[in-house]
Amino acid sequence: MTDNNADNNAETNPQDSSMSSWHLKYLEEEAQRTSDAKTIVRKFVEDMKAAGATGTATLSFNGYGDSGDFESAEMTDEQKEIMQKLNYIFDYDRDKYVDGKWVNESKNLVFLLPHLAQLVPFDWVNNEGGYGEYTFNFDTAEVGLSSHLRVESTEDFDDTF
Repeated sequence: MTDNNADNNAETNPQDSSMSSWHLKYLEEEAQRTSDAKTIVRKFVEDMKAAGATGTATLSFNGYGDSGDFESAEMTDEQKEIMQKLNYIFDYDRDKYVDGKWVNESKNLVFLLPHLAQLVPFDWVNNEGGYGEYTFNFDTAEVGLSSHLRVESTEDFDDTF
């Protein structure tokens, strides 16, 4: 079926056409952000493995109602030490306690949380939210993501009286 209404035809209505190109541009930028985040997180586990880290580490996240947070990472002291030497850090904080002193965010530090948040495949901080866990396997240099979306369901009950 052909739509003969010019107001609804993107080819003849520049506003519809620009909205479409804006959306495509947004999707392309989002795909690039996700690709960049994967590259940074992969580099983290590869660098950790190359520096001698072994075993696994986990990092959990949980969010709902317009708020979400990463919980502290479960790592061995050796893994934390290697991570610190490689200038990786999980926190969003601009100030962080590193090597026994407070340091400001610098170009040397790689903040991982924004990249990890980018990789969760849904909006885990709004409405019902979601939760999950990253597993970093330093023996295989792989990252696993187990994520769960909370969904509010509605039960309908009809009655006549």
